[in-house]
Amino acid sequence: MLETTQDIFYLVLSIGIGVISILLAILLIYFIAIARRTNRMFKGVSDIFEKIKLVIEAGLGNFGFVGEGIKWIVKSFFERKQANRVSKKKKKN
Repeated sequence: MLETTQDIFYLVLSIGIGVISILLAILLIYFIAIARRTNRMFKGVSDIFEKIKLVIEAGLGNFGFVGEGIKWIVKSFFERKQANRVSKKKKKN
């Protein structure tokens, strides 16, 4: 079977190629697992950003009511200030 040194070389070469093939297959499996975990992580992050977007949109939808409330407060403040000016002018006369 192993008559010459060339036969031994081919045997060692084939074993080495086999070992490298097995290691590359294992490495490929790890890369696939890492890619799957990364994909799941990015999908989770995407879901979180989508929820944040919905919360912000809901908050901005309610901002109109807040704006109306602020407008009413400012309007009443200026009306009271104007009423105080008129009453002070009447007191001076």
